[in-house]
Amino acid sequence: MVLTKKHVIISDACFSSESKICDGKLYIDKEDVERQLLCNEFAGVELQIAKPGESVRLTNVGDIIQPVAKSGCLEDAFPGFTGSLKLAGTGETVCLDGIAVAEIAELPLMQSSIIDMSGAGAEQTPFSGMILTALVAAPAEKTDKNEYLLALKRAACRLAVILAKLALDIEADYNSEYCFDTAPRKTNLPRVCYIYQIFAHKNMIEPFFYGSRCQQILPFTIDPNEVLDGAMINLNYDLIPFSDTTYTIQNHPVIEELFKRDGKSVDFCGVVMVNASSTIEDKTLSSMRAVFLAKEALHADYAVLTKEGGGHTQVDIELVCDYCAQMGIKPVIIIAENVSTNGRTDEAVLFNTENANAMISAGCLDMVQLCEMDRLIGHTPITDMENMADLRGQCSIYNKYIRGALSQLGASLHTSYKY
Repeated sequence: MVLTKKHVIISDACFSSESKICDGKLYIDKEDVERQLLCNEFAGVELQIAKPGESVRLTNVGDIIQPVAKSGCLEDAFPGFTGSLKLAGTGETVCLDGIAVAEIAELPLMQSSIIDMSGAGAEQTPFSGMILTALVAAPAEKTDKNEYLLALKRAACRLAVILAKLALDIEADYNSEYCFDTAPRKTNLPRVCYIYQIFAHKNMIEPFFYGSRCQQILPFTIDPNEVLDGAMINLNYDLIPFSDTTYTIQNHPVIEELFKRDGKSVDFCGVVMVNASSTIEDKTLSSMRAVFLAKEALHADYAVLTKEGGGHTQVDIELVCDYCAQMGIKPVIIIAENVSTNGRTDEAVLFNTENANAMISAGCLDMVQLCEMDRLIGHTPITDMENMADLRGQCSIYNKYIRGALSQLGASLHTSYKY
């Protein structure tokens, strides 16, 4: 399949009487767009804009989404979810760079996150360097929490399409092309696959794949273009610090890097998707089948492994490593060390296998001293900020509560070293 991403760079944004893009500046008709996003699950919708360097804190951030629209049929940007069920990963997709949609959940979540647009908190996350169009949606009275969060996700995806469609007739600043050929290639380069572990355990602790839940899936191969083109979105609202954003999935760093190296230093041979199951029996089955597909279907020599979720999903990583060793595949792990609170490397992982001998750190849990902000977007406190009288004030917070500070897919600004 061939996917072309047409990138339009947005350098500024403001509210206006007309929605348009002119000379790299995005103008948003606030009232009109808010009206389009209002639904039965919301008591009200408000859009706000936060720019890099501003003294602004976004609180209770649910997800971040890149504005995208498909040429031809706009609603197919997130197929099976906000659009009709069509194959993702082909054709043209318009992407706005330098700007993103930020969901602001206006009810308490079990674990949530913030984004500071300036100060020490801003230095932790790549999202502080983007213009954020914040969707602040108040839940309607007696609305079920899960129904509200699902409506919030749909509204955020619709907002992403509304903004990106303004660029359909604008000349792209640059294009990215992704061509993945599943046919075996005659090459001496090492064949490298990606075993993509997801975390689908219950409603709202999951991703959606083409609008479907993944809690009972067995491992399967997918075209990497599908991941980059809206087939998968993040719906993990209870364990937000342990999930990557939809924006990160849309620009998946492992898949992007393998595409860059394909035909030069590696032979990128495909992606296997596997869910991190709840029981050891299901973990064993899923890990075994994932590696079987990597070997027999993709003929991989090496496998890049990532995880999602908290501590127990590291058991899946261990099992995959052991099955890789049995089947003659060399595994490489990318992992965020989010269980070590004191910096000790011997507390950073929960498994021990001699087959996990190539590991890349995507950063470590750490404390950050946040500055006071002049403006607040959102009104609901997050974990570790509940006792603050003023959510704009100074506080110490674990970096995992800063959206994008730790990325299990390797999209963060951090790594760590053992001295």
